[in-house]
Amino acid sequence: MLDQGIPVLCVEDEIEISHPLFSSVQGWYDAGRLIAQHLANILEQQGRILCIGGNRTETQNIDFGRQRLQGIFDVLSQYPAIELEIVQSYWDYDTALTHLAGHFEAQDEILPNAILGLSDSLALACKDAARSVGWLSKATKIGGINGEPTALSGILKGTFEATVDIRAEEFARQVVSLARKAAAGES
Repeated sequence: MLDQGIPVLCVEDEIEISHPLFSSVQGWYDAGRLIAQHLANILEQQGRILCIGGNRTETQNIDFGRQRLQGIFDVLSQYPAIELEIVQSYWDYDTALTHLAGHFEAQDEILPNAILGLSDSLALACKDAARSVGWLSKATKIGGINGEPTALSGILKGTFEATVDIRAEEFARQVVSLARKAAAGES
């Protein structure tokens, strides 16, 4: 599209493309950093974190979790006693739940100290799948990104440790600003 002179506005991730007609919202990297630091602190900088991404679909050409993962890596690399395992699944809760339950049944038991979803729905799908195969302990901490209502409800119930709100209003402001600039031919 860029080659055809069509402005492109990416709202799913911070994509580093240098083109006068391309713009991307910011904030996913910081969300990854915040949730990783929170879980690292709760785990007292040691233990096993199972991180669930949503880029399993073969039709996706862009890794929409790339910046979130980079923020997570940058924090957790400071803690050599934390083991990070990444499993790619699907962004949709139901599809992720089915996929992860099958994935876990085919693996040796791992009992993570924490589950970190690149979205809250992925964290919840992983929690439910892990519980279905006996991999979830009552002490397992669950964290995600997006500030979804189910995660907020889980926090109140004590079944979800933390979520990082992506500030939808700020993202919307960035999108409108970028769209106005693109329409005006500004970079």
